[in-house]
Amino acid sequence: MRKFLIHTIELRKPQAKKSFQVKLPWTAKQVVGLHIDIQPNFHAPMDQLIADGFVEVGSIWLRLSGNRDVFYADTLGFPYARKKFDPTILPQGFIGRDDWWLTGTQFSFLKMTVPVESTLIEGYYEDQHENQRVDYNVKLYLELEINDRGSSI
Repeated sequence: MRKFLIHTIELRKPQAKKSFQVKLPWTAKQVVGLHIDIQPNFHAPMDQLIADGFVEVGSIWLRLSGNRDVFYADTLGFPYARKKFDPTILPQGFIGRDDWWLTGTQFSFLKMTVPVESTLIEGYYEDQHENQRVDYNVKLYLELEINDRGSSI
């Protein structure tokens, strides 16, 4: 059976460094999908966002707390900094089997197989703005494979 978890990290200060933990259900067997989205809390004109260079805004890494192995690390940017589109095309949310709409674009999960041995995922996010206004959320979307209630772990 599949389950989806969403974890939000709020950023309000330039060069913020945030450690966080995501609590998984005790029946989780493995992480099978991941998507990370950045959602700005302000509405600047599209040309200004591209001209100001809001492409890379931060870096993130995720690891399992049991064996301390990093299973994901990346540099993140605003979802619409590389191409122009109308961010009001469709509402956000789950639309199908593996697809979601976020800020007007469709995405699918990055497929992975990460066995879960403990119920915590540890993470670290670092903002890369120097003195600019910072007001955005980083959302982690985790797709988990979980045991059915009747099965043993």
